[in-house]
Amino acid sequence: MKRADLLRDQPISWGPIPWLYPPEIMPLTVRAKGVSLSTATNWFFNFIVGLVTPYLQDVIEWRLYPMHGFFCVCSFIVVYFREYRFLYTEAPV
Repeated sequence: MKRADLLRDQPISWGPIPWLYPPEIMPLTVRAKGVSLSTATNWFFNFIVGLVTPYLQDVIEWRLYPMHGFFCVCSFIVVYFREYRFLYTEAPV
């Protein structure tokens, strides 16, 4: 995948999710601190991914793509079985 493909596709797919979920799921009493913590965490891990990916492309070459594919499959499973199959995260067990 070229960098241009990622820059084109990510903002219209999973990109906005970390910005939309935290304000919706945080209680009002801790919303400001919770959203600021989630934003800082999002920025930090995006920085780590951006820092490590070029190194990984040089070291493990094509095997980086199955690793990204694995995480995409895991995301699909979590979203499909927890949200779409009516097993909501806020439901009592």
